[in-house]
Order: sequence, then C-alpha cells, then structure tokens
Amino acid sequence: LVLTGASGAGKTTIVRAFSREAPIDVSCHHFDEIGVPAPDEMARRYGSGEAWQRAMTHRWIAQLLSGTSSAAVAILDAQVRPTFVRERRSPRAA
Repeated sequence: LVLTGASGAGKTTIVRAFSREAPIDVSCHHFDEIGVPAPDEMARRYGSGEAWQRAMTHRWIAQLLSGTSSAAVAILDAQVRPTFVRERRSPRAA
C-alpha cells in the first residue's frame, strides 16, 4: 500500500496508528528514509526534482515488491505522485 498526500496531512500518524492496531503483521516505511537531496543535487543527478521523485518511487516499489519482508502488508508513507506508483506497478515499467 502507498499512502500519499500533502505534507502535514497526517500520513505518518495514520501509518503509525495502523501498525500498532493492525490484526496482521505490517511493515511500515517512510519515503524520506532514503534521504532527500537538495534540489540542485536532484537536478544534477536526475535532471529535475520530478525525475528524482519518479526514480525513488520506482526504487521503493521495487523494494517492497521484492518480498524481502515477511510482513503480510507493507505500507509506504510518501508524498509522491500516484502516477509514479502506477507506472512502477505496470508490466511495461522499467
């Protein structure tokens, strides 16, 4: 699952509460755990902030789909574009 929304909307609060109360094993992940470089670094390495966000979203989704966790459900708390999540889930995505 990917929970996305605006900064300060309560994503992290919801994910933490769910992980405490869920009747199943849940692994919770926070997009920013990867580190967020300065905008000029994003542009230098990826071409733009948007391209960085797309690449990091794809990396997160790949990691969560890899099956490295034994949790029944993985939740990613992220302020990302839903289209980037859908792209990675598509069989055509790189």
